[in-house]
Amino acid sequence: MPFTDSKVIFSYDGRIKAGIDFGEVDVSVNELTKTITVKLPEVKILNSEVFNDSLIVYDEKNSPFNSFTFEDMNLSISELKKSAEETAIEKGFLETALENAENIIKTSISGFYDLKKYEVRFE
Repeated sequence: MPFTDSKVIFSYDGRIKAGIDFGEVDVSVNELTKTITVKLPEVKILNSEVFNDSLIVYDEKNSPFNSFTFEDMNLSISELKKSAEETAIEKGFLETALENAENIIKTSISGFYDLKKYEVRFE
């Protein structure tokens, strides 16, 4: 029906953080085999945020019968956060977070053990 469509096109910046809970890391050392085994918890999205001051509205068209409200905007931001998290996961964001966590742990272990003599295994 004429005059019943509303639309808005907007963009904004945000940040997604992923990682592990380092408190759940379990490290065991086998002196016989010179192996250090590190059991890691699941990598997950820790936080996602939207920078509201970065909002840019490119196009807004409101119908007198169906207007776009701030409540709609908040729902859109919530949906966009979820969509951004899903896209990040699809593009390997969690794998990168896991690699970073492993590097941090390996660097920490190297302060206690000579990694030329010990093998570090992640599980």
